[in-house]
Order: sequence, then C-alpha cells, then structure tokens
Amino acid sequence: MLVKLFSRLKEVIVWSWTYLWAIWFLLVSFVIFYLRGPLKISENLGMATMFLSTLTPKFYVALTGTSSLISGLILIFEWWYYRRYGMSFIEQVSLNHISPWLGGGDPPENSGTTTPAVPECKVWRNPLNLFRGAEYQRFQTATKKEPLTYYDMNLSAQDHQTFFTCEADAGKPEYE
Repeated sequence: MLVKLFSRLKEVIVWSWTYLWAIWFLLVSFVIFYLRGPLKISENLGMATMFLSTLTPKFYVALTGTSSLISGLILIFEWWYYRRYGMSFIEQVSLNHISPWLGGGDPPENSGTTTPAVPECKVWRNPLNLFRGAEYQRFQTATKKEPLTYYDMNLSAQDHQTFFTCEADAGKPEYE
C-alpha cells in the first residue's frame, strides 16, 4: 500500500516537472509582455544593436589577443605544474574538488550505516603515465620499438580485470 502510494506520488512529480518548463515559459512571456513599457525593451534592444555595430576591429583584435594571452599563461602554468608535480593541475582540481560536487569520486563519509544501492565501480587513472592511444603509436614510429613487452601487456590485462570489475561482479563466471 505504502509502496504504491510512493510510486503514484513519484509519477505525479515526474509528470508535473515534465510540463513545468512550459508553465515557466508562459509566465516569463507574460511578464515580458506586461512589462514591455516600463522596461523599455524596444529602446534597450535598439541601443544594444547600436553599441554592437559601433565596435571596431581594434576591439576584436584586443579581445582575441587578451584571450590568447590568458590561454598562454594557463598553458605555461600547466606545463610548470606538470613538470614539478607530475600531474595536470586542472585534472587534479577537477578530480579532487569539483568531481565530488557533481556526484563523482568518493562520497562524503557519513555516520550512518546505509550502503548504496548500486556498488561503486572505479576506473583508475594513469598514475604511472603509461602510453595511451596516439602516444603509443608515436613512440613506436619514432623508436621502431614496442613500448610494452608481453609481460607488461599480461600485467595490464590482469590489472584491467581487477580495476574494471566491482563488488556486483563477484561470483559471476564471465568475470572470474
């Protein structure tokens, strides 16, 4: 009874959120239509058009130059950080600080004993900076040598079996 009630409540909420964007759009359209006089939308639109048409090529050159300068500084900082610490600063920040906010990475530890419904499967990063894709082929072409021996590839295959399986796969014959 209670499960059926929650199921029905979920269906109602999903249905309402499906059409909520249309209600929001109508509401915003009504507000803009109603306030078109006090907001002077047509005058402001004309002024914006006039402003954008008066921008000279110097502005676009300065804008492009500024963005290129900032990109270059970021590139130099990334290179310096990688040489010093062996990993990308942006990658480190995104994995350690941003990813947990977006639902990735390790969940925050809580005092409750509840376990997640779906066991977490982790894909390992590249801590030893091993060759990937095009780097592997570039090294092979430049040195005329195989970057990996058969021993390395066997270890890699075993690692992949370990790293790309999770608790939910335990006991299944296709993963053993």
